[in-house]
Amino acid sequence: YRVYDSRCPHQTTNIPHLALKGTRLTCPKHEWAFDITTGECIAKGSTPLKRWQSKVEGGRLLAYW
Repeated sequence: YRVYDSRCPHQTTNIPHLALKGTRLTCPKHEWAFDITTGECIAKGSTPLKRWQSKVEGGRLLAYW
């Protein structure tokens, strides 16, 4: 599993889960787009999404920030 910050690194705009189409997550404010398999920015900018450390324990996904 990969856990990313829900805010765009461009202007810290919250990116809603509805902005996900396939593996592409697009910020509604300025249309920066990210590949959720890598977190890399694939349109408009160059800064990747912030990824949080995570693990599955006891059937639950735990994220650390």
